Amino acid sequence: RTYLCSYLERGAHRERLIVAVWNPIEAFDGKILDNRKRIGEHFYEAWRAVSPDDHVEIPTQIRIAGLAAGSVKEMALYDLLAESTEAAPGEPLEFDAAPDALLSPEIRVGPMPTILVIDIR
Repeated sequence: RTYLCSYLERGAHRERLIVAVWNPIEAFDGKILDNRKRIGEHFYEAWRAVSPDDHVEIPTQIRIAGLAAGSVKEMALYDLLAESTEAAPGEPLEFDAAPDALLSPEIRVGPMPTILVIDIR
């Protein structure tokens, strides 16, 4: 299961839809969260080695209903690990537009949020 949050930024001179999507699996240093339990006020976690059967990154497409084909100027993927703010905006992404929806290209969704920024006309 993947998670998605969105935010509509309305400014004086532009509107942008910001979409964050991520796979809630936690992985680092070759370890993956096996389980998490709450006992009273404390949380206890058990970690295990990642196996080939674990889906840490999931290829997916995002469909955004309610955006007409002509209402999107550009879609870009942002790099949250970029060294500077100027380097964060990625190259514009090609997208498919139906009369009532926008479909992103296939992207790989992992534990670190993937950020799409859609400039709206």
